[in-house]
Amino acid sequence: MPSDRCGPDLAAKVAFLSDPSAYPESTSAVEAKEKIVVGANEFTIEEESPEILYIGDSVQRSQTAKLKNLRELRGNEEVRRRLEALLA
Repeated sequence: MPSDRCGPDLAAKVAFLSDPSAYPESTSAVEAKEKIVVGANEFTIEEESPEILYIGDSVQRSQTAKLKNLRELRGNEEVRRRLEALLA
């Protein structure tokens, strides 16, 4: 059970959501399409999964080194000044 520090409303919601027997009618209504949930049981798009691009460790090391170099070279005071100018 959540701590009393989170307040009674949040504690009640967490308790409700952690007990699946508290809402079986809602789940079965969605599964039976008696209750429409966009993207879950209606209005879905059948499409192929996108191809996942995996990036090798050497690329990660190279990009990390470039970023570290950029951070060492840039003037943080100049960055701060230009950001303040943009926000003004």
